[in-house]
Amino acid sequence: MSQADADTIRRAFETWNEEGAEAVVDRFWTEDAVYREMPGWPDAGEYRGRDEVLERMRGLVEFMGPIEVSLEDLIETEDGRLVAVVRIVSEPDEGSTSYTQSFAVVHRMREGRVAEADYYLDPVEAFDATGISRT
Repeated sequence: MSQADADTIRRAFETWNEEGAEAVVDRFWTEDAVYREMPGWPDAGEYRGRDEVLERMRGLVEFMGPIEVSLEDLIETEDGRLVAVVRIVSEPDEGSTSYTQSFAVVHRMREGRVAEADYYLDPVEAFDATGISRT
């Protein structure tokens, strides 16, 4: 695993918690990045370029409330992609129930930044899509 790329992914998730989506997209995503959500995500779609990626991330925060992320595992695939297994906790407005969800993101890196990211609600689907055996 490229230690630099792995460190970048770890730092991106830390930055989300410390500074939010705008800082993550600005510092860690390429200008022409592609963000894809696999079936199951609310209004799943594909978003191209930093502006669309940031707009989507902001929309998810608006939908779920403030989101804190925790990187649970980071696995490299045979072709060099990095699969991040993530847990989010959303703390909605007072009186609402918090929301916890695990998911996985398959990252393709270019020159130390995220060039493509495929989001899977079920980590097993990400493992299957990348050929990772979790037995």
